[in-house]
Amino acid sequence: MLAGVGIVVEAGIVALLVAHRAGISTGAAASDGGLILAALLLPMLPLVLSRGWFKQKHLVEHGAVAIATITTTSNSPGTVNRNDDIRMVQYRFRSESDAVVTGCATDSTLLLRDGSAMLVYYDPANTADQVPQCASYYEVVAPGIEPDWMDQVG
Repeated sequence: MLAGVGIVVEAGIVALLVAHRAGISTGAAASDGGLILAALLLPMLPLVLSRGWFKQKHLVEHGAVAIATITTTSNSPGTVNRNDDIRMVQYRFRSESDAVVTGCATDSTLLLRDGSAMLVYYDPANTADQVPQCASYYEVVAPGIEPDWMDQVG
């Protein structure tokens, strides 16, 4: 899906650049240099992001799973709330070797609070290599359970 969006945006940038070069008024505020830079760099975006996606996919498929507890959020009483759309959570969990592991991530769900539980996928050989469910690009669904089961529960 991301590739399709990228292709459409890339085609739009190229069309805008061609129209701008041909002298057709497009109302674009960007210069030729900005359009050329965007047209050249946009196709590389999936390459830059793919390493993180593959790492996350590997951890979700082959890593260990732990239940982490949220220790603080950016909206915690002791943390200054910057009133922005970025929400950070700090969490901790016990690894398979019974070590306490901590981490920090962006909460894209905006649902987690202090004391909430969430899944964390990690590499048992290197617990620093981890991805919390709230920051994952992947949604894990158990076999036999519909993906929208959470909406039905309320």
